[in-house]
Amino acid sequence: MTKLFNNEFLIALATSAPHEQIDYILNAFDIKHFFNSITSGEDVSMGKPNPEIFLTTAKSVGVEPKSCIVIEDSFNGITAAKNAGMKCIAYKNPNSGNQDLSKADMIITSFEEISLNLLRGFSTP
Repeated sequence: MTKLFNNEFLIALATSAPHEQIDYILNAFDIKHFFNSITSGEDVSMGKPNPEIFLTTAKSVGVEPKSCIVIEDSFNGITAAKNAGMKCIAYKNPNSGNQDLSKADMIITSFEEISLNLLRGFSTP
């Protein structure tokens, strides 16, 4: 995350979790300062797979949806990202069960597979 931040990528969080849980986790890991925007499921009327949370987050940072890259670990999240017109990298999370990740643009098993060059290439329309 530091590399993204230092390379002036906008970093936003869009999660179904409530604000109280988001704050607890981000503060516990001391990473809240990296995020330009944080959107909770409490901030939108429709949850994933509806794209509202991703569209709201993109608008909050002033970025067109087609320029966004979402990292997701669930079928509903991937569906929401794609329905928002965003690129999506699926993380095969061993804690998320056997989710169908096939709609994603790319599937990874480790965050180490993501490089700045990969993200720059993904964000080119």
